[in-house]
Amino acid sequence: MDGHKTNDEFKLDILSDQRQAELSELLDYIKKFQPTKIMIKSGYNTGYLMNRMRRSKRGEEKLGWREGDQIGIHPMDELQLNTIYAIYASSIMGKMIITETMLYLQKRIVSIQFETAANRYQTLLKEKSDIELRVPLKHIASYLGITLETLSRIRAQNLT
Repeated sequence: MDGHKTNDEFKLDILSDQRQAELSELLDYIKKFQPTKIMIKSGYNTGYLMNRMRRSKRGEEKLGWREGDQIGIHPMDELQLNTIYAIYASSIMGKMIITETMLYLQKRIVSIQFETAANRYQTLLKEKSDIELRVPLKHIASYLGITLETLSRIRAQNLT
């Protein structure tokens, strides 16, 4: 993170209070999606990251400025996850994950542009039948790209 620049004024101190507050805000946003896995682009392998996580939990090693530490290992306790995955964009698995993610995002964009809110809600219920039990309605509405009031109307229509 800007560590290659020689002048201190151009370096980014990820461990500063300001940057840690920004990371905390990012984590709060990520938590809304209730992730089950953390995957980071890393030069290290999964085993290395897992060992760093374990040493950090035992207090044997402090987390540093690396992306893997701050965005990968740091939020794992709060998200109640026990594995972090290192992926390489140039590897076959990395390419598969990136392709799958891009296809998913393309499907979501098309859905938001061309499907009705009611259809998007029905699709979500088909794909994640227990989502209303696990996720607050305001987050579901946000995910669907609609207001909470619109979601309430759609849910009321489905009950009749």
